[in-house]
Amino acid sequence: MISWIGATFLVVCFIILMQRLGMIKNSHKVVTIARNSLSVIKSSELSDEDKEQVLQKEAGRLLWLFLVLAGSGAAALLIPLLILWLGDQLEIISLQPIFTTLMSPLFIGVSTVLTILILWNPFKKRK
Repeated sequence: MISWIGATFLVVCFIILMQRLGMIKNSHKVVTIARNSLSVIKSSELSDEDKEQVLQKEAGRLLWLFLVLAGSGAAALLIPLLILWLGDQLEIISLQPIFTTLMSPLFIGVSTVLTILILWNPFKKRK
């Protein structure tokens, strides 16, 4: 039972930290920049030099967002993992059963379905 609590703690903290660290918002920015870059490439109104200048600027923004997303993702995973590791070091919990539970098909299936139902509630009426 404690392994399920630990695994759930890790998943819930990861999702909360993803949201708090702005990963979803930054992911939308990446998609927007990619779409804008595609429209620049397809544009017949811009010269090749203008396209290159705009695309280099957008590439710099994409690189920055990649670094931000990679750092945020690492932090979102490592912070709850650090808490569990401290619990393991203090001999309150054991990490091995938690990792075994995290990788079990049952936990993956249940946590995926619950996450989808909570974050994207298909039963919620749209306004």
